[in-house]
Amino acid sequence: MREITGVENAEDIVAIPGSEWVITGAMANAAFPKARMFFINTKTLEFRTAWPDNCTVDLDQARFGDIAPPSAYAFHGIEVIKRGGIIELYVVNHAPEHGEGGRESVEVFEIDLPASGPALRWRGAVPGPAWLGGNDLCCLPEGGFAITNFCYPGPEAMQMGFAGAITGNVLEWRNREEGWRIVPGTDFSFPNGIAVAPGGDAYFIAVWGSKKVVRVPRANSKVERAEIPMAGMIDNITWTPDGGMLACVQIDDPADLFRRVGAGETMQGPFQAVRIDPATLETKVLLAEEVPAFFATTVLQVGEREIWASSAMGGRLLAFDI
Repeated sequence: MREITGVENAEDIVAIPGSEWVITGAMANAAFPKARMFFINTKTLEFRTAWPDNCTVDLDQARFGDIAPPSAYAFHGIEVIKRGGIIELYVVNHAPEHGEGGRESVEVFEIDLPASGPALRWRGAVPGPAWLGGNDLCCLPEGGFAITNFCYPGPEAMQMGFAGAITGNVLEWRNREEGWRIVPGTDFSFPNGIAVAPGGDAYFIAVWGSKKVVRVPRANSKVERAEIPMAGMIDNITWTPDGGMLACVQIDDPADLFRRVGAGETMQGPFQAVRIDPATLETKVLLAEEVPAFFATTVLQVGEREIWASSAMGGRLLAFDI
């Protein structure tokens, strides 16, 4: 295991297509009230700041209307897609718990890759419904995105989730004209990570509260609904170089985890990196680890023989040989 230090609450981490770079998320908390996103070169480990220090503002008003960049933010799940010659970055944003202002939204950027190194351009944002508690998102092949609504507002919804009951769902957004829509058949207990199948005909949804990944057919799809049980709570989902999905599985229980966090205990626990074949649904544990003072939220395969793990809390990534 190696430590890569210098990140700030990197709850999510994704690879940038056609490059050696990844980009990290940036959850805000008391330790990092204005956490930064970073570009990291997977070969050289060079760091470059992304948001907010290396980002220009270039609002696409036709697409997003009259909206300003967030002055307060807490960046949760992130996703990158290449559409033609443009690389888009979508980011789940919250109003920070430690600070003022902010909004529940999806912030949209473009990633520029000049020879001097990557940079961001903020293009706009999509404010969410008042009851949205966004967690992760995936880009849709036809444009736009789908986002997991982890939990409706209020303590009652959390308690329902601890009992295994429904707390949220999945929403889609393609453009301002169509707006938001709830995806049928996605009422789950703490829906967390999400990915769209390579053919665009199904979603893979990490049902954190029920410890399973559920394949849900998209509209007019002939794909069958299926459930993939896991050993623990499934957080974010990334893609492996050979086209598999890589799930971060936390060997824990939702109610016990929130009890420990509420008591002020260190957020930590064992985790797995589990590869899922999106066609056959076969699973394989590539990594099983427990590191003190580390609670993994994302695992990302880097090259052929390395997996990086990130966490919503703290200032480090962990790199493991496999």
